Amino acid sequence: MIEKRGDFWNEEGDAHVITTNGIVNYTGRCVMGRGVALQAKNRFPGLDKLLGSLISERGNRVHALGLWTRADGATHNLFSFPVKKHWRDKADIELIKTSIAELILECPPALQTIVMVRPGCGNGGLQWDTVKEAIKSFLGNRFIIMENFRK
Repeated sequence: MIEKRGDFWNEEGDAHVITTNGIVNYTGRCVMGRGVALQAKNRFPGLDKLLGSLISERGNRVHALGLWTRADGATHNLFSFPVKKHWRDKADIELIKTSIAELILECPPALQTIVMVRPGCGNGGLQWDTVKEAIKSFLGNRFIIMENFRK
């Protein structure tokens, strides 16, 4: 894995991975209220509804969300990445490990550059050193892990 500091949304990549939780509200939308999840919901109207449907049908797991175009014309191939069961919880390192395994299976080799933030380390409350130790052996150099400074 390659570590970088910068704006997650402006980092070039074949796919961008959004850290999420497994809560679907009464309107059928995934709760995406903070961090990269909120940024994604604001950039891509309807993403929370799609993810809510996928979670309801298939559970709180990694989901390929398809291609989405921002208002500025930039296109992103998006994947969800559960770090929490409930939005109120702290991130769960075991869920992160499971999500890493699922992400590797969901991302075909044609996706050469996969951009993600440090999973569970923002609003999830985990320390990067702990998460890095748990996931580094699974991620090759096609994964770019961002220390995201954009809010």
